[in-house]
Amino acid sequence: MKFIGNILFFGLSLLVLAQLTTASFLKDDKMTACGGKPNKCPDKVKVVNTGFDVSPDKVQLFGARCCSTTQFHLAEQRNDPKCNGIWASSKDPDHQCMTSGTYDDAVAHCAKSNAKLCTCNDLLNKCAKSTGCSLNKEMVWCDP
Repeated sequence: MKFIGNILFFGLSLLVLAQLTTASFLKDDKMTACGGKPNKCPDKVKVVNTGFDVSPDKVQLFGARCCSTTQFHLAEQRNDPKCNGIWASSKDPDHQCMTSGTYDDAVAHCAKSNAKLCTCNDLLNKCAKSTGCSLNKEMVWCDP
């Protein structure tokens, strides 16, 4: 068990213990998680400040993995009980990957497939692992 800010880690499970609007998680902060192999990424989960006070040369870019509870174009479904029937894909309907973009870029990428960004738990539970775009060992945007 390990505390990082307001997030408590139990192995690969993530529990959000407090509202994400507390002082340690600001309004413009977003989250990233490892795209498929948490032991191969520099961090399992990372908070990224995306606010207006971030200078253009400091903007961080990450990939996108998209998830939905319903099937969508190019999506694969994991039979793992931890995934709760989640469908996941890294490619949009035009077979395009997003391997380096802003949080808003990632949200738009997933919206093309009528999906949303995977949650951090989906990613930590490997529900989107090996869905394309070589993102298994990369940090990707996720929703808490």
